[in-house]
Amino acid sequence: MAAHNLPKCLEPNSIIPTDIRFLFKLGNDSVKEVKAQKVILAIGSDVFEREFYGSINEKKDEVTIVDASQEVFQVMIDFIFNKQSNWKDLSISFLCSLYYLAEKYNIG
Repeated sequence: MAAHNLPKCLEPNSIIPTDIRFLFKLGNDSVKEVKAQKVILAIGSDVFEREFYGSINEKKDEVTIVDASQEVFQVMIDFIFNKQSNWKDLSISFLCSLYYLAEKYNIG
């Protein structure tokens, strides 16, 4: 039951606050972001667990991502939060980038 409700945490009108923002700088000096809750990310990834609570223990509430696009990173976050995606509509290049992130963050 709880996993079914996880996608609600990512909705803009959710009363559950986010506590981490991932920032993606674009070429025109604008920034895109992905928001989430650290504890959920830590449950879904031992890499996030170490980053937020373990040996790395980042105290920041913002992390700049330079090796992935905001769109691909958002799909990875959606997966951790049990949000449904339409995998058939994603390109091979997009899926390869997603695979890279899944390996990097040890998401299985």
